[in-house]
Amino acid sequence: MFLNSTEKPFNNQLAREAVVTGLDETAMSRIGSGTLAPACFFLPPARAGTPDGQVPVWDPGTGNLAKAKALVKQSGMEGQPVTVWSETRAPRQQWMTYYTSS
Repeated sequence: MFLNSTEKPFNNQLAREAVVTGLDETAMSRIGSGTLAPACFFLPPARAGTPDGQVPVWDPGTGNLAKAKALVKQSGMEGQPVTVWSETRAPRQQWMTYYTSS
């Protein structure tokens, strides 16, 4: 997943936080039969640009839709259209279908 942080609604920090807050990483991992492993940074370890240094303790989130919706409302971006692009091969399509259904 990526968010275009130069365009509405994701040029707003609270809107981006809402995406992460609503993400049920446990469910996403289950859909992918364990192929999606939670990590402490958004970028995987081998990827250029991944932060160095101390890794915080990470507890995979189960998503908090109420808090995510409150963040969207607080951001002022409620009702902004969002386009979701996804590969059609498994499990990518299933991840996006699940995630966009919330």
